[in-house]
Amino acid sequence: MIRPAQDIYHASSVLEFYRKINTCTTAKQALRLFHSVIKNLTDMNELSLYVFDSDNPFIKESFEVSGASGRIRKDVRSYLSPQDIDFIWECKEVDLIEAGRLHFSGKHPENIDYVIPLAVMAQCRGFLILSVFDKDNVDAQIKNTLLQMSGYLAYFLMCVEKSALIEEKNEVISQTREYVSSILENMVHGVISIDNNGEITTFSRGAEILLELNAADVTGHNYRTVFPSQISALIDDIKKNLRTEQYIVESETEYIMQGKYFIPIKFSASLLKDKQGNEAGLLLICKDSSTVKRIIALQELRNMRSEFLATASHEFKTPLNLIMGSAGILADGMVGEMTGQQKHLIKLIQEGGKRLHSLINDLLDMSKIESAESMQAGTVNLADVLRDCLSLHEQAALKKSISIITSVNDPDLCVRAAPESVAKILDNLLSNAIKYTPDGGEVSVSIDVVNTQPLSGQFYSFEQGDISDENENSARIVVSDTGIGISPDDYEVIFDDFKRGSAPYVNQTEGTGLGLAITKRIVKALGGSIAVDSELNRGTSFTVCLPLESARSSVCK
Repeated sequence: MIRPAQDIYHASSVLEFYRKINTCTTAKQALRLFHSVIKNLTDMNELSLYVFDSDNPFIKESFEVSGASGRIRKDVRSYLSPQDIDFIWECKEVDLIEAGRLHFSGKHPENIDYVIPLAVMAQCRGFLILSVFDKDNVDAQIKNTLLQMSGYLAYFLMCVEKSALIEEKNEVISQTREYVSSILENMVHGVISIDNNGEITTFSRGAEILLELNAADVTGHNYRTVFPSQISALIDDIKKNLRTEQYIVESETEYIMQGKYFIPIKFSASLLKDKQGNEAGLLLICKDSSTVKRIIALQELRNMRSEFLATASHEFKTPLNLIMGSAGILADGMVGEMTGQQKHLIKLIQEGGKRLHSLINDLLDMSKIESAESMQAGTVNLADVLRDCLSLHEQAALKKSISIITSVNDPDLCVRAAPESVAKILDNLLSNAIKYTPDGGEVSVSIDVVNTQPLSGQFYSFEQGDISDENENSARIVVSDTGIGISPDDYEVIFDDFKRGSAPYVNQTEGTGLGLAITKRIVKALGGSIAVDSELNRGTSFTVCLPLESARSSVCK
């Protein structure tokens, strides 16, 4: 049943559609509105909307409105053949296509009477499929109204699509800005950009810290009015050099920070260009070059320290040998008999000389442990080194009735190191074990092979060394004693220069506080690790892991 098709009625329907569609925000809402208005003009059964993808003629999404209430169903089947969709896609204007002009994939579906291409600006955005109860009573006026409303629906779909694209691009731009801003905020170096008018457009957090200026106070202002004169002059020179040399220019100036510190600031600059290759501004990267200079100065100081220790130690040895030799002559009575008091003083001189001699030797060792290459030069058999070290400490152990137990898993086990380096490690650990173990105690030394892995969690590990991943195994040296033990609070202290444990017995024994510090340095230079496990009054165990001589064999060749 067709309602009266009066001109004023159709005009008011179109105006109502125009007014209400402007309040819609989605294609579904617009389709439901279109359905409700059309139902007042004709007894429509179903109405479907298919929206094309903007880049190709494949359907992106589809909706169907059916029934008096306008129920929406999503992603319905169009029943059109690919040839039909290509035909509709080529339409450049809104038109009413009767189903008879189309070629369906199967037989003619009952729910398709008309197809209206939704074209705007000579581009098809999609199409409508209409099904009516009485197709013969759809007169020209109704068809004209359908076309008017369909044209505006096409325009609405275009606006929705463009709006979505703009929103998507704005989101990408916003995310990009946040990402770039995050990079600038977290850069240590300062980043400054200046446009062709000399106005500062970017001033990062690093630049704020380095130049002691707030971004809010300088952004948008000419650099000559906000920067100190020496930096403005430097930027002027950089711009001149860039325009003539056309590549990155570096320059440096001194800046007075906090009004009293002269800080050398290095600037790296390059020209900013637009898409056409025209100059668009200047990009500056500024950094505190004093950091590099401090590293160089520290290295020079380290070299000077090594040279001083080596020179001073050798110079000390000459007068010390003279003192020790003279004291020995006096003690032997070669210049006449001495009183008991004189003999006591000579003994103190000899004891002090021995301690000074030990300190000089330790200082010489420290001066040598600066080069990892020198520490790793050669290959050494651990069993041979251990045998030599035990012979040196045999008398000290016998004097205190201390038994030394050894266990060598592999007599041919070798490590990549200079022989004197490994000898010093064993010498220091054995010396401490005997020194801090009471009379009648026990010292044990074991050497074996273990898988390369971090030391056990119960140990304090000074440093896990850079044992090569190519080495499947590493050599493990464990020196244990039944001595006084070490407090956990002292685990780190004992590895520092001139530092010793806090136990009372420690202060009553001789020592320079350099033995473990030297051991630590040697182990680190060899790419190994050292750990300590101890219990007060129960004993101490030091574990050293060193890279094997070869990744394929642990036997010396």
